[in-house]
This record gives sequence, structure tokens and C-alpha cells, in this order.
Amino acid sequence: VLTCPAFGFECTVAQVEADAIDTESALLQAEDQRASARTNLRDREAEVVRSERLFALGAVSLDTLRGARDAVAAAERALAQAELRVASAARRRDNQAGLAEAGRASAEANVARLRADLENLEARLEEAVVRAPFAGVVATLAAEVGNVVGTQPVVTVADPGALRIRASFDENRASELRAGMPASVVPDA
Repeated sequence: VLTCPAFGFECTVAQVEADAIDTESALLQAEDQRASARTNLRDREAEVVRSERLFALGAVSLDTLRGARDAVAAAERALAQAELRVASAARRRDNQAGLAEAGRASAEANVARLRADLENLEARLEEAVVRAPFAGVVATLAAEVGNVVGTQPVVTVADPGALRIRASFDENRASELRAGMPASVVPDA
């Protein structure tokens, strides 16, 4: 038995094969019973012919002849029942083969649908990746993983090379400042 729970269906290959063997066995058994019923009918018909000859000679009673004829009628009914069992088993085999084919086709359609779903999800995942148009540093983040966002900005990216800082200095200390001097920038809390 192959189970595929991740895809939401079961592939019961072994069960289908076992059912096919059981159905074929039932058909063979029904055919064997039909052959036995035919043989029994021929034997009962021969017994009637024999009983009629003996009755004509006075060697058997009318009850014996009637019993032989009743046995033929019973054998005919048994053969008719055996024919019905053979027809029923053959229909069951044909139906089972059709169901197995339909199950296989359904499983193939399921696999195709699941592959298409996977391709769609992969495409959606690719669309969900946020990429900056340039290398930089994330300055603000307006969403978390799993949030649904529309057209509003989700991330602000800053280019550290283009970063400009505007600062105020005490003009008495302005003579100490030179272009290119290292500085520590601490934002207001």
C-alpha cells in the first residue's frame, strides 16, 4: 500500500491487486460450479433416459421415473443459478477493472493538480520576496513575516554612501572642526 497523505490521497496498489485476484478467483470458481452443474444435468438427463427405458420394460416404478425427471428439473435450476453466478462474477470483474482505471485516472489528475498548485505556490513565493533596488541598510521595517501587505512601503532602505547628516554645533567650537574628521552619531532617543 502506497500512502501519500501529504497530497491528500492514498494509492492502494496492493489492495487493488488483491481485489483483482479475489474477483478473478470468484469468477473461476463460478465457472467451475457451472461446469459441474452442466455435468450433473447431463448425468440426470441420462438417468431419465435410462429410467424411461426401464419403466417401459416395467423394471422401475412411475415414482422412480418422476424422481429422475424432478432431478433433471433441479439440475436445470442449478445450472441456471450457476450461469447467473458466472455472469455476476464477470460483471464484478469488469466493474472492478473500470473502477481501478477510474481510480488511477483520478490519482493522475490529483497529481497533475497538485503539481500545478505547487508551481503556483512557488511563483507566489517568488513574488513575495522583497528586494531592494540597490545595496543598503534597512532603516525602517513596517511589516513582519506572514503579514499581508498591499502597495504601501514595507521597508525603507538607506544607502550608507549617500547618507548625509545635518547637525548643529556651538559656533564657538566651529574652528575645531575640519572636513573629513571622524565623528560618532547618536540619534535622539
